[in-house]
Amino acid sequence: MKEISYEEERAPEEKKPARSIGNEKVHALRTYGADAGEMLVHKQISKIDIIEAEAKRREERGEARLVHDETAGSHLGVFIGALVLLLVVGLGVGAYALFGGMPKNIVSFGTGGGLLSGGTRGNEPAQAEPIEITITNSPREQIIADISIAFSETTLPRDGTRTIRFLTGESSSRPATPSEFLSAAASHVPDTLTRAFGQTFEYRIHMADRASGTIILPVRSYPDAFSGMLAWEPRMPSGLVPLLSPWVDRKGLLQLEISSSMRFSDVRIGSADARVLKDASGKELLVYGFPTKELLVIASTQSGFQHAVVAPAQAE
Repeated sequence: MKEISYEEERAPEEKKPARSIGNEKVHALRTYGADAGEMLVHKQISKIDIIEAEAKRREERGEARLVHDETAGSHLGVFIGALVLLLVVGLGVGAYALFGGMPKNIVSFGTGGGLLSGGTRGNEPAQAEPIEITITNSPREQIIADISIAFSETTLPRDGTRTIRFLTGESSSRPATPSEFLSAAASHVPDTLTRAFGQTFEYRIHMADRASGTIILPVRSYPDAFSGMLAWEPRMPSGLVPLLSPWVDRKGLLQLEISSSMRFSDVRIGSADARVLKDASGKELLVYGFPTKELLVIASTQSGFQHAVVAPAQAE
């Protein structure tokens, strides 16, 4: 008997017309990046959602979870910015320590020895900028008032000094000589004394417990200078003290001159002999002395006298 086949007969496959490969349309390959981009644009799925979905898929398959720190880049930027800021601050502090901390309007004119010793003291405080006062045709009271203004406008550290320069001549352009200064600013000065000095002098404001004036005068004739100062002593309270202590009570000075209580006493200040004038209460008004035969120092306090005496010695 003929064996019957129960397999269904398959319809013959329809043959496609022959086409060259170059003419057949080829679909574009799909990639993960393209799919992610399409989801971001058309389905409004965020990048974070895609990352989380990918991480979940890897966990289900037992793969290591990818950690994507969105803030890593920003943290690095903050760290770098902080380092730059610290560097700038450090440079600023260093520059201030080198330059900004220096006192302003402070110059050194060598008056630690200055015109007297030709040098400066290594440990003397810096000087404030000098003040200039014109004495040409100025009355004595005006010069004393200008000195008082200079004192009021001066702020110094302890042992700090400030020079006052007195100008005269045509256009008030040259420094006054000791004779010109004393003739214009002081009173009752003996002629023998003015002839005993050289052509230069120095006036300092010195700061100790309070501001005080000091006059430093090079001497050409020690005998004339010594005798002239002794002859001037009875009139020094009103004739000289106001130049060194412009705030002093002028009426009290006149009363001191005519009273029997006025007297100078000899003292030893450092290595120098000096003469000191005190009022009835024992307050110092004037100190003067000759540290050497070539130098006269007149001050309103012993500390001002000693500062002027020590300065040239340390400059040598």
